[in-house]
Amino acid sequence: MELEAALKSIDEEEARTARLFAAGKITEAIWDNLWAEWQDRRRLVRSSIESMDFQQDYHINNLDAALKIIAEVALL
Repeated sequence: MELEAALKSIDEEEARTARLFAAGKITEAIWDNLWAEWQDRRRLVRSSIESMDFQQDYHINNLDAALKIIAEVALL
């Protein structure tokens, strides 16, 4: 799924940057700003995943209800 790939990409970016931070190539202030940005991006992606899951369940339930109505009409 594309959104799961986005989460993995964020994790990989954070890992690469952590190595730079450990090597002293970026400051703590830059790290803090990037970390907050990663958390915001993760939150947004996870929210999108949850929304898609909810919408999928909603549509499946509606399709099930429609099939039941069609089956009942067919019997009449």
